[in-house]
Amino acid sequence: MPPALAVGRGRASLPCSQASNVYAMDMKQVVQVKLLADPEQTVAVLRTMEAFNAACNVVDGVAFVERTADKIRLQPVVYGRIRGEFGLSAQMAVRCISKACEAYKR
Repeated sequence: MPPALAVGRGRASLPCSQASNVYAMDMKQVVQVKLLADPEQTVAVLRTMEAFNAACNVVDGVAFVERTADKIRLQPVVYGRIRGEFGLSAQMAVRCISKACEAYKR
């Protein structure tokens, strides 16, 4: 069991003598995986991606007309429309708005 951590400025720290024993606690690993989807699941994922991209195009058009790339200002304008028209989940609708706004900021 690791020794008690001292918390300061948003980070946990250990006394120097004990830090080397638990350095791996901050280590991150990246794992690459391959999805093995059946044909039905593949079609569902592709339809979702197409709906997401079409919704991004709608958000893009509204952003152009409104002359803004501010996702906070665009969300009340397009959120309900893209959820209803494209059947996106709440999270996907918000990510769609963010993605369109990011494209304008580049």
